[in-house]
Amino acid sequence: MKKSMALFAMLTSAFVFSTEVVAKEYKEIRIATEGAFKPYNFKDTNGELKGFDIDVANDLCKRMEVKCTISEQAWKGIIPALKVRKYDAIIAGMNATEKRKKAIGFSRPYAIAERKFYVREDSKYAGVTSPMSFVDLDEITAQEQAVLDGLKKELKGAVVGVQAETILEAFVKKYMAEAVEIRTYDSQESLDLDVESGRLDLGFASASYLLPLIKDGKKFKMVGAGFAGDIFGNGISVGVRHEDKALADKFSAAINEAMADGTIEALSQKWFGFSLKPAQ
Repeated sequence: MKKSMALFAMLTSAFVFSTEVVAKEYKEIRIATEGAFKPYNFKDTNGELKGFDIDVANDLCKRMEVKCTISEQAWKGIIPALKVRKYDAIIAGMNATEKRKKAIGFSRPYAIAERKFYVREDSKYAGVTSPMSFVDLDEITAQEQAVLDGLKKELKGAVVGVQAETILEAFVKKYMAEAVEIRTYDSQESLDLDVESGRLDLGFASASYLLPLIKDGKKFKMVGAGFAGDIFGNGISVGVRHEDKALADKFSAAINEAMADGTIEALSQKWFGFSLKPAQ
């Protein structure tokens, strides 16, 4: 009887402790962002984190009535840091891909964007075109396959840069590896510098990342079709640990509110000049 009572007391104590931890976590949430992916997330001249992701994070936290701290974390270590509880959530322009879903959980999407190849304006690849502006990789039609085959032919032998350990790298390896040489970079900023200097033939990035750069005067040009679906996942979402599904649900509810009242649309226009709002 004494052993049963002692076991009951231990289980009760563990439950109370667990509940307190969860409650405390939802009162103060530690968010990781990359800080090197303008205009999603970056540091200004004062070293402060700015961008679309930062504004979205602050808005969601306000709706959830929680205190949030947002910290910079290198992309390569961002998921491992979440899993070892250095952070409670990731808001960093991260797409909810099937591969990532095996490692962590996600909220509903708060943004959607297609990806494109880009070059320096005077590049020999600046004239690459496509009969289609967009290719959905989920169900590739004969016409879309022809677009992919044509692109591989036009880029044969080119050196293409991508940020390492991203879905951009996964796309180029899956769909373009037989045609191009792939060079990986630790950050998108470093990749851009090599495209700009001519050390790299092409880069590959989100159109929502590229358009503001071009608008601000970068001498880049997007070429070929845009790509979405398949390994690019369901959209840009908040990443959490699998066991924190309740936290993902809270973020999803806040995102639904932010979409309904026009906040996501307004922040998209502010940072990109066009809408990244997902389907309701």
